[in-house]
Amino acid sequence: RIAHGIFSNSLDKSISINKRVLAILLIPVTLFTIYSMTRMLTLVAAGVPLGTIHAMYLGRGGEAFFTILVLNQIHSKLVIPCIYCLAPIIVYYALTDFKKNWLIILIGVIDVTLYVVATGTRVVAIFIFVDILLMLPFSKIVLSKKAFKKIKKIGITLAILLIIALVYYTISRKGFETTTDSSLFSQVFGEVYKYFSLCIPLSDYWLSQIDNLGIVTYGKMSFYG
Repeated sequence: RIAHGIFSNSLDKSISINKRVLAILLIPVTLFTIYSMTRMLTLVAAGVPLGTIHAMYLGRGGEAFFTILVLNQIHSKLVIPCIYCLAPIIVYYALTDFKKNWLIILIGVIDVTLYVVATGTRVVAIFIFVDILLMLPFSKIVLSKKAFKKIKKIGITLAILLIIALVYYTISRKGFETTTDSSLFSQVFGEVYKYFSLCIPLSDYWLSQIDNLGIVTYGKMSFYG
């Protein structure tokens, strides 16, 4: 549809992004992401590990990330949906009409970045990557071979730096130490494996909660389904 310049639904009505509504929603979302980042930095300054902060954000016991109920409601009902909607919008604008929408793109990138850093959520970043792959073939961007090679080198460099940063973050968060039983590499690799296997650590977590709290509901609700 981007290739043909047509956006339409089953009723053949023209579909476009309402920039006025987008601008109105960006204001509270931006303020809230700044507040979330401030809250995260305050907790870090108080000595709370990042892993614990992200667990607080996910509601896994302990103190809540948003201590005021209304903030929690704003976050779940407004901010999260807007952040996930922002991902494809900023990619679309960046690839099709950057000059006219650079301010929206800039604010959107800042909001998504602050949200990812403050909450530890990585799904939005994955969505952006997928959106770029899907929309790039239909964009108006034409790259020379020289420019493509340069971008490729930058991309590889950033990917390596990101991997190093994630490994450092994992080691610092978990407090790994080389022991006679396992090397530092095997411990980090174990964390990577658990992260990408997803259901295994989640199942382990909820089973421990059932054991610790004595929850018995005779079925899948034992996992807070």
